[in-house]
Amino acid sequence: MVKFVSLLAVAALAAPALVTATKLPGPGWPDYAKKIVNAEPIRVRSGEVFNGARNKYERANVTCDGVGSLNESDAVFIVESNATLRNVVIGTEQKLGVICPTSDCKLEEVWITNACGTGILAAGGSPTSLVNITSGGARGGNQIVYHTGAGRVLVDAFFAKGVDKIYRPAYSVNDKTQRKVDFVNVRAENPTSAVAFLNRETKDVATFTNVHVTDTTKRDEVVCVETEASLPVGHGPSDLCKYKSTDIVFE
Repeated sequence: MVKFVSLLAVAALAAPALVTATKLPGPGWPDYAKKIVNAEPIRVRSGEVFNGARNKYERANVTCDGVGSLNESDAVFIVESNATLRNVVIGTEQKLGVICPTSDCKLEEVWITNACGTGILAAGGSPTSLVNITSGGARGGNQIVYHTGAGRVLVDAFFAKGVDKIYRPAYSVNDKTQRKVDFVNVRAENPTSAVAFLNRETKDVATFTNVHVTDTTKRDEVVCVETEASLPVGHGPSDLCKYKSTDIVFE
């Protein structure tokens, strides 16, 4: 039997709110300075900061096929551990926007246009790893963050418009990795499915703090969905989907 939990009865289930220095973003989308097309991925190595000066980056030899890719060779950016990608707009000519192959990367003001399959791939890492996504956004596309690695993803001061889902963890029968995500100061306009999907099998956890969702009909269904074998089995606040009524604002 599928169990759906009422939003108004779950204050005790919510996790403590994270404290960040950011604010809720507005609904705007940045203009880009110029378009830069590269034949190969740009690799940001450990310890480096790549500042794209608000230019739009695409691939010269990669076209979105509607499915996307999880291969480094198809990405626009490869961001190594302890590296930072900053101030870029990723255009539509790509199969994968950004891959953090060993997690522990920082993405600041990264804007993804019509993610082809996956906008950001958080891979590798350990249970203590953190992928820090701050002050960017996504417009259109399927899944913005696909979490195949270990550890935690922080989505902070992020604006998403018309995406299917912002976060989805990988699922495999043999994969026992628990994954976590924190949403802080996030604005989601008309998500097609939900802000986050979680696997019950691995007890993935999502926490929500000051998340604004534009949707007047679905309510809890567009915030957090729990799945088994990748199929939806429940939604709303729970031990996995951690939020209380004051954490979510429906607009």
